[in-house]
Amino acid sequence: MLHGFLAAPTGSVTSQLVERRPRHPGAKKKSPGQVSIDSASQHAEFVRLVKSCSSSKDLEAGKRVHARIRASDHRHNKHLANLLIGMYGKCRNLEDARRVFDAIPEPNLFSWNILISAHALNGDPHGARSVFDRMPEKDAVSWNTMITVYAQIGHLQEARGMFKAMPEPDTVSWNALLAAYAQNGHLLEASVFFRMMPEKDVVSWTTMVTAFAENGFLDEARRFFELMPQPDVAAWNAMVAGYAQAGCLIQRGHLQEARDVFDRMPHKNCISWHTMIQAYAAHGRIDEASALFDRMPERITTSWNVMIAAKGQYGLVDEAWELFRAMPNRDVVSWSSMIAVYAQNGHVEEARRVFERMPRRNIVSWTALLYAYVQSGEVELAKSVFDRMPEANLVSRTAMITAYAQAGHMEQARSLFESMTHHDVVSWNTMLAGYGQNGDVAQAWDYFSRMPVWNVVSWNAMVAAYDQNGHWEQAKLLFDSMPERNAVSWTLLLSTLAKSGDVPAARKLFAELPEWDTVAWNYMVAAYALHGGEQQQETVELWKAMSLEGFKPDAVTTIAMLSACIHKGLVERGRGLFLAMEGDHGVAPKQAHFRCMVSVLGRAGQLGRAEELSKTMPFVADSIVWTALLDSCRAQGDERRAMPVAESLAKSEPASVDRYRPGVERKKLAIKLELVTASVDHYRPGLERKKLAIKLGTLVTLLVGLEWKKIAIKLETLVTVFVVSD
Repeated sequence: MLHGFLAAPTGSVTSQLVERRPRHPGAKKKSPGQVSIDSASQHAEFVRLVKSCSSSKDLEAGKRVHARIRASDHRHNKHLANLLIGMYGKCRNLEDARRVFDAIPEPNLFSWNILISAHALNGDPHGARSVFDRMPEKDAVSWNTMITVYAQIGHLQEARGMFKAMPEPDTVSWNALLAAYAQNGHLLEASVFFRMMPEKDVVSWTTMVTAFAENGFLDEARRFFELMPQPDVAAWNAMVAGYAQAGCLIQRGHLQEARDVFDRMPHKNCISWHTMIQAYAAHGRIDEASALFDRMPERITTSWNVMIAAKGQYGLVDEAWELFRAMPNRDVVSWSSMIAVYAQNGHVEEARRVFERMPRRNIVSWTALLYAYVQSGEVELAKSVFDRMPEANLVSRTAMITAYAQAGHMEQARSLFESMTHHDVVSWNTMLAGYGQNGDVAQAWDYFSRMPVWNVVSWNAMVAAYDQNGHWEQAKLLFDSMPERNAVSWTLLLSTLAKSGDVPAARKLFAELPEWDTVAWNYMVAAYALHGGEQQQETVELWKAMSLEGFKPDAVTTIAMLSACIHKGLVERGRGLFLAMEGDHGVAPKQAHFRCMVSVLGRAGQLGRAEELSKTMPFVADSIVWTALLDSCRAQGDERRAMPVAESLAKSEPASVDRYRPGVERKKLAIKLELVTASVDHYRPGLERKKLAIKLGTLVTLLVGLEWKKIAIKLETLVTVFVVSD
């Protein structure tokens, strides 16, 4: 039998407790007044604890508080029971919410309404409707809650039916249905309904401002805002958020408008500051975000989390860690964000240490660690984490598919994908991109054609598959067929034009882009570096213009610049750039940069320095390095140095096969390798260097094309291919 009517939570040891513990024989009885004071104090403490667990969504702590209540004299308290129902609902534990409700002998109206909300929060509209239908009596809150439930899942017909069935709709009811139209993008219906409202309050006006602002109709949002009798802080925040979102997605000028609205606000709350900080962070303007964060009167945990994530995204790992250490209160998002920061910047061991120190873990934190190994390319460790996860969801399974795809294990990726009971567009896109990155365009197209629904990312992934594998005409045709395009779509077209050698068209498109980013600049620099012919000086001019426009050159930009130096024979310029990379531009030289420098030195006839660099660089010289050096030996007629270089090439080639693509058939690779050998020993008459470069590009894609996390990395591979081949 349940003790009192506060049912024990599932898995709770207090289900074993007796109703009253025996008093110790020597214990003194408390006076009635003392009992009353202590009881009221304890009740207030229980209320505070349950509310705290509810706001933090800490289920385990909530169960412990529930156990204490059951063991106290307050186990019959209906107010605490209602709070527990709400707490379990917010913690996504509908079973215990129902258990507490079912144990109440006579639930009051609050009990019923809170249980409806619990079902709604857990995505159970049918359960919410069942509770609603069983209610002995209903008030406006009951009806309004059901309208909101249907609005949240887009069932507008049911929401309208509830509204029409209400005995006496109040302003809250009108606002609930208005929000239903607005939140589901039915702005015309929302406008008509707004005019029909018998009475409008600040919530009504703010709903309209928010709806139009969130959907990008800023002129209409501003019109409603200016007509408001007295805009509240929520309406001001909606305008700031609307301009901020447009500033990130459309044009930079709207971001300044967001700041102007923010500065004009008569009163700001934490959400106001957070919205503006988040806008700056999303747009990459970390200095402005930091300045606002420092001025924030009262910092909320979500703002700390945004700043940590932003610092990490731009490589400011130490600053992110200092923010994390300085946080007065950390939630699971804070810990997960710090794991992600380390993962994004290649500090996998630090990510693991943060994970091990977490006081509580959930599916998000486990997935963050999984992504750390995925992003570092450590597929076996990723698999180990995946197997140890207490539960796996769609996100974690998609992350594991990504790990398999990056490692070239498409059969395992396909097997995991096919075993999933549910697929979303992200998981479909992951498979599509995986096949494209691994050179299987036919399978990529097969997955693209079988997708139940496409989004712009799906189209971009298919265009990228064609682009990355040299099917540039198909890439252009598919681009022309896209129903919608975003900034990535245009950048992909720029990539296709640059790689196919259509430099004038690439330059024209670049000039017409609504907004430039580092990736777009890199494609243009690379286009001139690879195909500019006598216009190699244009590469240097683009480099200067890029810096003047406020874009910081990265690893890919410097590779393109080194490529231009190779073509022009600018040894000292290339050497100076290479030596100044880290100090002046904050770019640590990668293996691809050392490959380029070997080519720079070798082409200039400085074979001794090129050979020394190939042996002393902090990477094991691979076939690309030895091929470039061997080609330089041939061009300089240095047969004495060519022999040991050729031997090193022969030794390095098998290692690169095993490292990058264990599944590549040796026979196919041998055929490709013949092209390399032919290019070293003697060029066959009529074999153009451009054609050879394309064939070598296939080989290198075969070996190192799996570094596909960013378009920029693919460009890095492309530039390296042409550098060592030409």
